[in-house]
Amino acid sequence: MKLAALKCLPLLLIVPAVLQARQQATAVDSVRLLDYFKVAGIVIDSLTGLPISGAEIFVNYTSLNTVSLRNGFYCLSHVPMGTHEIVVTATGYMPRRLLVKGTPPQRLADTIRLLPYQPPSLNDMIARTSDKRWLALYQQFKEHFIGATLWADEVKILNPWVLRFEEISDKEWKAVADALLLIENMALGYRMKCYLQQLAVAKQVAVFDGCLFFEPIKTLDQRLAERWRNNRLAAYRGSLMQFLRRLAEADTDSLYKTFRLQGTETFYHTAEPAKELMCTFNDLKQTVTPPYEFTLKFARNQLQINYYGAGEDMAYRRFVKRIAKIYRLPERFRSSWLASRHWAVTFNRLGYFNHALDVEIYGYWEFQRIADRLPITYFP
Repeated sequence: MKLAALKCLPLLLIVPAVLQARQQATAVDSVRLLDYFKVAGIVIDSLTGLPISGAEIFVNYTSLNTVSLRNGFYCLSHVPMGTHEIVVTATGYMPRRLLVKGTPPQRLADTIRLLPYQPPSLNDMIARTSDKRWLALYQQFKEHFIGATLWADEVKILNPWVLRFEEISDKEWKAVADALLLIENMALGYRMKCYLQQLAVAKQVAVFDGCLFFEPIKTLDQRLAERWRNNRLAAYRGSLMQFLRRLAEADTDSLYKTFRLQGTETFYHTAEPAKELMCTFNDLKQTVTPPYEFTLKFARNQLQINYYGAGEDMAYRRFVKRIAKIYRLPERFRSSWLASRHWAVTFNRLGYFNHALDVEIYGYWEFQRIADRLPITYFP
């Protein structure tokens, strides 16, 4: 009897510890407790009205996707609450992007009509890659699209021939894709599909307009899986996604300091502004659709956000030198700037802006591009 009691004792000691750990995890990551909704509808040919089978539908910046049935019907389950962009693609048709806003328990999307489209032949697309000017612009594209961070060399574009470049002037050009761009990130363990509407570059500043679908790569190599977990966590810490999540969840945060600037400061000159310019999380946010959506209040100001969980690296120093011709040593913290022409911009509790193009991003978050991107359904 005593032996049995002794055997049970470690279990009794472990259970309260586990419960406490779960309570702490819930307090830190309560953003995980979001409700879900369904997106359902029918995909048809806009000219004939006939259903389209085999169309792929995915939720932007997630790993959520489905395929339409023979009657054109599709259904996406477990879409996190809030406003999302869904992308619909099918062979022989122009892709479409639609905004949907979740209202439980279900959201029935309108009938999706796709316009027939005949892309260039594969031979024609591959032939363009032998052009010297195309090759030169492709190298620039990779730098602006993939980035120049620690993991950029491990990111590969698997079908670069789908890219087309249009030169506007000596320092201005844009890239579009004739099909979904296929990407493999072996640093974070994702295969991605990108619907690239365009990537426009002017004077070394790039504006990305597109959608991403993430597919986690499966592996039986435990060391590789552990490396991916560690790299994903490193990419998450200090990211815009983490900042917006913490902004939604808390009133203050020891990892971040935020400052409201008047628009006269120069980006990339990393520093701590005057203390009177510092603002709290409560000063910055306002609840829109509790507990899912909030607004980040700009009020015609620029926002500087300093992250103190890690310092800058030499790669960022080279980025600043190229972008702004500023020579300096890396700082012990990471500075990013947000600007908008709007007084306030809505963001989701999962850590993304409902309308990403409404916000201009500079500094460290500008430096982090596709090589460091995580799906919005990622949690550490």
